[in-house]
Amino acid sequence: MSVPVARRQLLARKGRTIAGVCGIATALVLILTLNAIMAGMERQITAFIDHSHPDVIVAQAGVDTIHMSESTLPRRDANLIAALPGVTRVRPIGLVTTTVERGRKRGLVYLVGEEQRGSTIPTVAGTAPGPHQIVIDRTLASSLGALLGSRVQALGMTFRSRARSRRPPRTPTR
Repeated sequence: MSVPVARRQLLARKGRTIAGVCGIATALVLILTLNAIMAGMERQITAFIDHSHPDVIVAQAGVDTIHMSESTLPRRDANLIAALPGVTRVRPIGLVTTTVERGRKRGLVYLVGEEQRGSTIPTVAGTAPGPHQIVIDRTLASSLGALLGSRVQALGMTFRSRARSRRPPRTPTR
């Protein structure tokens, strides 16, 4: 009876075989973990868009994704889009990746500026923001120690915390 060469080589050095299998398993776990982290980040990053239910999103040339991008569509372009046949509503927004700071604490955010008063993501406390006011995610507000009415800095300007949003509900994966 003959033993296949591959089995003999694997069993000849059991320590190396076990180390190799453990290395492959560890790599697989790391890949799955990073995949889950990226899926969670993507869900949070696109929460604003997911909850505004747009049919079409128009961005400036060169912007393919909102992740780590800045995009502002000039008012004249929004007016041209609004004049197109079949367009019922145009909602211009400004989007920038920045930090929100309160004292020595800071958090990385996607800051969305809306022309129209109101927020797409429901608030859990406070009212819709006006000029120089900001809606802060409940988790970020907690980590910054920002109560309603607290002052925070972003983009070199001071804003007053007007409301706190809840985490968007999970949307089914496609």
